[in-house]
Amino acid sequence: MNAHAYFTTLAHDNAWATRRLLDPVDALPEADDRRECGLFFKSVHGTLNHLLVAEPIAWFPCLADGVSNLAFAAALGHVFNHGTHHRGQISAAITAMGHAGPEIDGVWMLQAKARAT
Repeated sequence: MNAHAYFTTLAHDNAWATRRLLDPVDALPEADDRRECGLFFKSVHGTLNHLLVAEPIAWFPCLADGVSNLAFAAALGHVFNHGTHHRGQISAAITAMGHAGPEIDGVWMLQAKARAT
């Protein structure tokens, strides 16, 4: 797999997994959404806010024109790793509260993509 195809797959997985996370978060009672649950950003709400704000504001500017291919690849890889980390935290917090969490592992995305073709 070439770099373009690899990063395209990661971008698709990143967006797919984030979208799948939104319905279970939306279904949370507000008290659970904002409950302090030991996450770095305190709550599911705080962590999701960080995830949705940090990618476009903090990381995407690092991907601007003029950076080397190596720096671009490293920053883009970090964006996807960052999203995976925080989605995992949110999913774990949701299930620890006794709610159903989404299936957001990349294998589920690949299976859904294979079924659609």
